Amino acid sequence: MTGAIATLPQRCSLYQALLWVVDQIPPIEDLIFDSLPPPSWVVIEDKHKRELLVALKLGTLRAQGDLWELRMPRFRLESECTDISPQYWEWDRVDWKDSLLGVYRDGKRYGEFTEVTVPEWTCLRHFHPKHGR
Repeated sequence: MTGAIATLPQRCSLYQALLWVVDQIPPIEDLIFDSLPPPSWVVIEDKHKRELLVALKLGTLRAQGDLWELRMPRFRLESECTDISPQYWEWDRVDWKDSLLGVYRDGKRYGEFTEVTVPEWTCLRHFHPKHGR
């Protein structure tokens, strides 16, 4: 395990952050992670998603992503690797598995953040088992 911690990425996907919250599975580079089968022993429940969402909504865990704006009839890249304001985090707008976050204005879908990542070390510290989980 020590070797794995020495090679941790600087940022990890929402799904990898969720796996840490659920079962303390350390994140690995996304290219490696995407080539592996999903961990079949992990059961992700709404309480785990809620715990991560609260940290994102409060801003104690800051995410970044590529903002795509809906310009009919397609999406256009508006901003690459930008900070995501805590105000955007809503339960029904997050796709945990694909690390996407829908952006809405006036109740209508305006765009989406793709390739959403969180700072890996901040995530590990925030959801460390010693924090009374």
